[in-house]
Amino acid sequence: DNQEIEFYNSYYKIKPEHCKTNLYTTTVNKDAVDIYIPTFNSLFCVEYQIKTLRKFYKDNCNIVIVDNNNNLNAEVSNETFNICKKENVTYIKAPDNLFQTPNKFDSSLKLGTTMNWIYLNCVKERNVKYFGYLDQDCFLFQDLSLVNYLDNKNMYGPISKSTKPPFAWNLHVTSNFYKFDHVKDFVLDFRPSHTYQLDTGGANYDLIY
Repeated sequence: DNQEIEFYNSYYKIKPEHCKTNLYTTTVNKDAVDIYIPTFNSLFCVEYQIKTLRKFYKDNCNIVIVDNNNNLNAEVSNETFNICKKENVTYIKAPDNLFQTPNKFDSSLKLGTTMNWIYLNCVKERNVKYFGYLDQDCFLFQDLSLVNYLDNKNMYGPISKSTKPPFAWNLHVTSNFYKFDHVKDFVLDFRPSHTYQLDTGGANYDLIY
């Protein structure tokens, strides 16, 4: 509808606040893996992601906490920023999202739209070598390295499949990673796909899968 069209036309043009912490600059190692973690109203998840990634992730990486609270939880957002500043990781505040509002609420569509915004305004802007997304509550519990896998396979993540024809698949929203050269010429769409009955990220089916 017209409200959604107007929202998308303005939303994707909003630039992130790069300077909230000191790592998200052009001097950051672009051969490292940028790991974007959209968070909503959970300080535990913010702290535990930083802790577990630093313990178990074995490639060089840039941890980027993307605050997706949309001004609903100001106290949590402030403390999230303080944690990121203390831990020297990047904090970025995502713009307010139409699909957080009561009349349009859709958690899958909200997350997918936020992931699109990250891709357009962070990943493409930085022209990184590798990037990926983690759900706020998807934690590492053993050693993991992705760079060699991404160099060979271009994408990494668990598979999510639709249960009815055409039985399409996508990399599940909980954890999905990409080699940027493999996807940089596509206008990726991390929203869900009603056509293929796939959750967040399913709209990429026709583009890359």
